[in-house]
This record gives sequence, structure tokens and C-alpha cells, in this order.
Amino acid sequence: MDPVFRVQRVIEAMRRVAGRVLRDDGGLCTALVSATHLSRQGVELAVREHLETDPSEEEVQSLVASAGRAPAAHVVLSANVFTAGARALALAAATAPRVFVRCSRREEVFVPALIEAIGAGLGGIERTTAIAPSPGDELHLYGSDATLRTICAGLDAGVRVRAHGTGIGLALVGVDADPREVGRLLARDMVPFEQRGCLSPRAAIARGPAAAHELAEALRDALDAWRTQVPPGPADPALVAERTAFRALASAVGDWVACGDGGIAVAHGLRAPWFAPTGRNLLVVAFDDDDAAARWVAPMAHHVASLGVSGDERDWPRVSQACAGARRSAIGRMQKPPFDGPVDRRHPDVETPSQVLERLGAGDSQG
Repeated sequence: MDPVFRVQRVIEAMRRVAGRVLRDDGGLCTALVSATHLSRQGVELAVREHLETDPSEEEVQSLVASAGRAPAAHVVLSANVFTAGARALALAAATAPRVFVRCSRREEVFVPALIEAIGAGLGGIERTTAIAPSPGDELHLYGSDATLRTICAGLDAGVRVRAHGTGIGLALVGVDADPREVGRLLARDMVPFEQRGCLSPRAAIARGPAAAHELAEALRDALDAWRTQVPPGPADPALVAERTAFRALASAVGDWVACGDGGIAVAHGLRAPWFAPTGRNLLVVAFDDDDAAARWVAPMAHHVASLGVSGDERDWPRVSQACAGARRSAIGRMQKPPFDGPVDRRHPDVETPSQVLERLGAGDSQG
């Protein structure tokens, strides 16, 4: 069966499930609120604005071209961004006529509904609790680096792996960009999914302390306005602890701009790499020059999956080079990438399990 046809059937199913969520048909929206710990408005925003239900023909062709070809595709999903499962299923459907999907135990609502809807117009996509790819099959992994290591360690050497691990978003503010406008746009990228995905900005780089403080204040005002439109979901104890630690560290090395239950840390010329926790928090780092910024980014550059840019990216040439594999977007569009292939572009080629393990090494899995 033609891969384009298969992807189109997935997109049609996405539209049907989106309609069900927005109508709360069968309590689907209510179930997603419980599963994702987003507010109802947060779930509706995700489906209305960030589920790719109307991609262009060119985007679909590009997505199909980015996919491999295999007898079967096996998919292991993460729960961080519940709508991400739709693109993952489309890529798997483009790859193979038989698709086996293991959902995260933390999100067993949206993707099962999507698989059920796909089954009405396209066979060969099944939900499973155990992934067992054969040599020659493709395995698409989404999750933390630690999860990828665990799974790849037990695979046959002949399995073809596409591994998408720990990722964060980084915002890059050009010298001539207006910090007030950047703050307004950056809030659009922070609110969806409460910053849990690899596209979500967790740190921003600005030129000089004045621009950094102005950006933080503008972002606070924008996030305060968003709270009335899309309230945040409940924070679990782990996130509360992360926020407390983030605020303490921010107060020790720089300034703290409180915002709701979280806030924005502002620091100048940091050396040690770190970034904000999820839940509408951000680290804004001021640097006087590109060299210093690049030295700060370098140790965590392999985790930067999304680079949001406002102004001229050429103001930060070494930072840009360090994050060469990241998907580029304008700030304000970081959470809306084209439906043109995997969201994560850092490692586009198929790998053997041993190659994935070698690439990941024993590094951290923060994010």
C-alpha cells in the first residue's frame, strides 16, 4: 500500500479524534485531563493548535521521504507530549505496512483512541505491551536517553533503530530583537504542554544584562496573561521540589522574577550548564559575546533539539554551530514545526543498537 495513502489515513483519524476531544465525546477530553495533568484548557489548546490535522501536500511528501522502508515498524512512545504520538504513528505508517505501538503507561488515552480511529480506514496498526522487533524491522524510540539505553541494550544487532532521546528547547535572542516582543512570543512556546516536550524552551540567551532583565519582565507579564486563558495543570511533588531548587539556585547566582507558581531566573555570564524545570519556568542568561555563550552551551548542545530564534541568528555564530542539529523555528513558532518528518532532527539516520548506545554513552538524562 502506498506510504502517502497510509499517512493520509492517519491524518484523517487525527481529525476525527481531535473533534472527539474538543466535544468531550465519550469523556475523551476529561480522560486526557486526568492522564496528562494539564488543565482542560491546556488539553484543548494542544489539540486545537498543535495537532497537525491539516498539513500541506508538500509536508506529507517530505514526511514520507524522511521515513525508511521496513517489513514492520515498532514504536515506543513517551508521555511528555500526548499529541506527539500522532506524528510518530504517521512516520511508522510511512515506513511499514505493519506497525506495533507501545504506549507509555502514563498516557493510555489519546494514542489508543487514535489507533482505534485509524483501524476504521487502515489495517496493520496494533497496540502492544511488548516490543519484539526482528532483524530488518525498524524501531522508533521516543523517550529519555536512559530509556533508550535500556531498550537498545536488549536488541538484536540487526534491528534498525531511529532513536529520539532527551531534548530541550533553547531560545536565541538577536542583538537588535525587541525584548518586549520576544517575551510575548516566547510565552506562546512555554504554555503548551507545560514545557514537557523537546520543543519547549527551557533557557534563553540574550546579549547583555539589560536585555535579559527586560526579556524576563516581559515574559512574566505575558505568562500572567496566559494564566487566565490556559491555567496550568496541577504540579506533582517532584515538580514542586524542582521549582524550589531552581529558585534557590537562581537567587544564588543571579536574580529571580516570580511568575505564578514558577518564575524566570536571570543570570549573567554563567559557566556551568543548566536550564529551567518544566511548568512555565525559564532561565535567561546574559552574555557579552558569542564565545562565552558558546562555551556555556557546548556541554548541553547535544540535548538542544529545538532552537528558537528572534532577530539575526548570525549574532551568535558559535552557539548556532554548536546546535547545528537542532530544528530551527522563529520564537513563537517553536511548538508548531512543519509536518515534514520527525520533530527531532539531531540524528536523522537509522542506526544499529550498538551505534545508539555508543552515541549516548553514559551521559545524563536530564530533561
